[in-house]
Amino acid sequence: MKPAFTLLLYGLVILCSTGIFHPAFAQKKKSISFFVTMPKPASHLLQVTMSCAGFKSDSIEFKMPAWTPGYYQLLNFAEYVGDFLVMGNDDQPLSWRKSSKNGWMVQTKGNPSFVISYSILAEVPFVAKNYVDTSRAFISPPGTFLYPANHLNTAVTVQFVPFGNWSTIATGLDPVIGKPNTFSAANYDFFYDCPVLIGNLDSFPAFTVKNIPHNFYAYKPADNLTKLIHTFKVLPDTKKAFGNGLLGMTIDPDFAANKFVYLFYTPDSASTPTHQNISRFKMFTEDSIDLASEKVIIQVPIDPEVSAHTGGSLAWGLVQIPPEALQGETVRILLIHVPAAWLGMAG
Repeated sequence: MKPAFTLLLYGLVILCSTGIFHPAFAQKKKSISFFVTMPKPASHLLQVTMSCAGFKSDSIEFKMPAWTPGYYQLLNFAEYVGDFLVMGNDDQPLSWRKSSKNGWMVQTKGNPSFVISYSILAEVPFVAKNYVDTSRAFISPPGTFLYPANHLNTAVTVQFVPFGNWSTIATGLDPVIGKPNTFSAANYDFFYDCPVLIGNLDSFPAFTVKNIPHNFYAYKPADNLTKLIHTFKVLPDTKKAFGNGLLGMTIDPDFAANKFVYLFYTPDSASTPTHQNISRFKMFTEDSIDLASEKVIIQVPIDPEVSAHTGGSLAWGLVQIPPEALQGETVRILLIHVPAAWLGMAG
């Protein structure tokens, strides 16, 4: 029975390794294994060693993904890769060249086994990228691990060496029995869908869904405590809600003085919902919100039969609108540019 992990990420992680890790080259079956360490996490560098065996070709292209599951935006992970080196099973360097923005063509010269090592700069604390410091490491597999082109169905193993006294590795990857800190994936599809959080983590009570145990780990959750002050109903599917409910929220830039909170939500109704509100509310105290203070700023009509999978968010920004080219100061046009995927999510 395979456990599942949920990671609460408040920072990003990085791994660094020293030297090149050589597995036994006697393997004949196609295999890929990674070895990751982080001896100097303050440098924000991740050193990765990739050992390959069983690839029968004079040249192989290795690639780094450009996006990650769950965050559908081009991230250009390849720009963080450095110190690229390839060694054959005779400990002699193999030649390579950049084949594309995110590709490396390696001349294997018939070597049945070879090792690729590289570093990754991981200094952006963001859930879709790698980050490491002296307190924890977060690893986003698509931005960390190369794959051989046209071989995404190859099984993968990875071993981590946590820094210092870090005690916990939280991931959805399958642990390899008898090999500490080592995990496996049947293919890259599964491998890239399992982020890794490493550090001295807090654990919470496990729970089971359909007889599958789920474990929850977090980094310093006490520093990021939340408090429930009100529950907004998520309309049930019997009312054809299609994901409507509380969609987004933000606080006023002058919240300390005026205590204003802005919510984007779908009001509950006795039948099919017809609109959504962007409203301003005022906080009574840190623990309560004054529902009677609601001021509807924008009301957005919706048709649940058409606008399924509704999503939204609220954010403040400073925008300077220039004069219109032909009509000067009399007309100013504000263009709002957002990714097309966001518009699709909004119905």
